[in-house]
Amino acid sequence: MVKRTASAPDTEPETFSMPSEKEHLFEVTGVDVIDDNTVSVLCVVHAGIERGAKLQTRMTLDDNAKGFFATRKFLKACQLPYKGDIDIDTDTWYGCKFFADVVHVESTKPPKPGFENRPPLKFANIRDYNYEKTFCYEPEAAGHVVEKEWDA
Repeated sequence: MVKRTASAPDTEPETFSMPSEKEHLFEVTGVDVIDDNTVSVLCVVHAGIERGAKLQTRMTLDDNAKGFFATRKFLKACQLPYKGDIDIDTDTWYGCKFFADVVHVESTKPPKPGFENRPPLKFANIRDYNYEKTFCYEPEAAGHVVEKEWDA
């Protein structure tokens, strides 16, 4: 058992709003190390009515792992090197913006005791990235989406 005293602000707890199932412009706002080969990336909807909605996605940094393809797709969407020898520095991921299509999935884990009558947990995942759209702040850059023109 753990016992401790904690200090919390005198406000309501923050909620974790899940983005809807459609394409969104995301910004990477956090990267947490899970272990030597795995990170959790916090992606926040950058614009539109759902601005601030969040999803987390895990990525493997092990180029021999089966799931490394997903990391390469993320790097490509962020316009970072994803072919050949890649120097991965997750500090460079902060602020990265990319377009991705979201899908909702239900948890396949059985409910914990006492929660059997509640609906299954839902999670937002990235279905796929839109490499055709990129993000920049320069209106004259052809083929790019400008922040003030984007409304999800």
